[in-house]
Amino acid sequence: MKQKNLKKTHKRIGKSFTNILIQAEPQNAPTSGYDTIAFVNNKFSSLVSSGTVYFLRYAPKKKHIAK
Repeated sequence: MKQKNLKKTHKRIGKSFTNILIQAEPQNAPTSGYDTIAFVNNKFSSLVSSGTVYFLRYAPKKKHIAK
């Protein structure tokens, strides 16, 4: 029971902070949207949509906030 609650909490944290996770993903190597989805899925067992990933990764670049 304890492990089940821990897993649910871990998943909820991942969903709550998806935008931070995607933007804080290691920028050492170029990654694709698929790599980002796999990163979030492996880290928090939570699937994110490709639309969410695209918006969070590329919207700041379009607004010249990030390079």
